[in-house]
This record gives sequence, structure tokens and C-alpha cells, in this order.
Amino acid sequence: MTRLRSCLVFVAFMGSPVAAAVRAQAIDSISVALDTRYRWRSYERESGAAARTDVSIALGGFSTSHGSGDLNNWRVDFTALNSIANPLDHRAFDQYEGSLSYGRCLSACLQGEWIKRFTLNVAANEYALPNASGNRSSTEAEVNLRGYWAIEKIGTSQLGANLYPFVTIDRDFQRYRATYARAGLGTYLGPIGALGASLDGAVALSDWPDADGASRSFSYHGTDVQLSLDHDCALGRRHLSTRLIFGLDLPARSIGPRAGMVTLRFKLMGPVLRLR
Repeated sequence: MTRLRSCLVFVAFMGSPVAAAVRAQAIDSISVALDTRYRWRSYERESGAAARTDVSIALGGFSTSHGSGDLNNWRVDFTALNSIANPLDHRAFDQYEGSLSYGRCLSACLQGEWIKRFTLNVAANEYALPNASGNRSSTEAEVNLRGYWAIEKIGTSQLGANLYPFVTIDRDFQRYRATYARAGLGTYLGPIGALGASLDGAVALSDWPDADGASRSFSYHGTDVQLSLDHDCALGRRHLSTRLIFGLDLPARSIGPRAGMVTLRFKLMGPVLRLR
């Protein structure tokens, strides 16, 4: 718990000067995730238990909620990864991430149910890897397109299904100088008692190096599948979201072995704290 508190203090400290510089409106969310193991794009970042903390800051008066009335948003995110299983084998934090992103709804923006809705997000990401060998930092440009389709019927048959397709492309300019692309499809399964559930899967391609650092041509990188259970609790104007994720990672053999993971994430959404 001491490390978790330290992690939260660190990301909050990182966010303070940036928030002031861009006239941030509010800390929009704070989250803590506990992982049985942690993989980042199928690369093994922590083979044992790990903790991740994240602070998201709403900028320029926009909201990060992607609600039906929020056509645009700016946000900055700070994330830190900390090993729990092997704390003595690493420095205090194993991975930092800072991200500045801009999102815009492209269609069906004023429909509260997000029927056939598409959202585009463009981001600049900066990573610091204090325990890595070689270049310990990475700068990326990222483009993400996400949709939501409500399928009420096919022909004359009532269906009542939904799909959310997504595509993400990342270009690394510093550590790997390579491209990573991931595309997938998911569905919300509906309520299970007091819980919400979703299932999604994705396939990734890249020319990132293999686990030993050898170069690769642009080819199959890996497949991942996730089943998520969610519970949302209203706390006045804020919400506490609890998510349990069961994940299966199936990377290319040169990237790593197959592995299953479980994540428990707590996320307080707000605004959590007004900055001005």
C-alpha cells in the first residue's frame, strides 16, 4: 500500500505543473489497477503482480467523458507502473507514460444512445523506462478510431445487439522507430445482475523487434481477448467504477509465450478535483 500511495503522489506531482501551464479545468479521473502480470503490447513488462496508477486531466473546459454532448475534448494523462512481486529488482517505477490527446466525435454526436457513433482520437505519448536496456525513453504519435453500432434488427428479425469496432495505429520515433497497429471488435453483453459485461478481441501487426531485440518486418504481432465485468457506484457528482478483467494474450512466438492475466481496476471519475 505504501508503494501505491507513492505512485499516486508521483503522478499527481507530475500533473501539477502541466495542468497549470495549460490552464486545466479539473482532474477528471484517478485510477488504480492491480495486475497478476502486466504485458504492454504483448511485451512482458512484469511477470508477477504489478500496480498501475493513472491521473487524467481535462483541459480547456472540455470533458473527457465522450458524452453525447461533448463533441471535442483535450486531455492529458499520466500513468506509472510499479512492480509488487519483484520490488527489489526494479527502480521505484518500471514505466511512466505521459499523453496529450485530442478527441472529436465524427458522427451521431447528439444521439444519447451512440447509435452508429464514431470518435477519433489523436495523441502524443512519451514513455520513460528506467529499468530497460538501451534507449530508456520513447516518443509516439497515436491515432485511434472507435465506433459504436446498435443493431436492432437484421431484415425482419429482431436482434438487439451492439458492436464497437476500434483501430489504433502508433508510430514510435525514438526507441524502436517502428509502427504498431491494432484492430478489434467488441460487444457489450448486457447486465449480469448488478454488473455490466463486455467481450472484445483484437489482432495486432508491427515491425517492432522481437523479445531478444532482433528486427522484424511488418507482420503479425499478436492477438488478445478480454472479458470485463463492471460495477458503477454513484458518489454524489462522482462515480466509482470497479472493473474485473480476464485477459488472454497470444503473441507471435518471437515476441513471447501465451499468457493469461487478471486485472482489478478502481477508477474514480469526476471531476475529482477542480484545479481552478
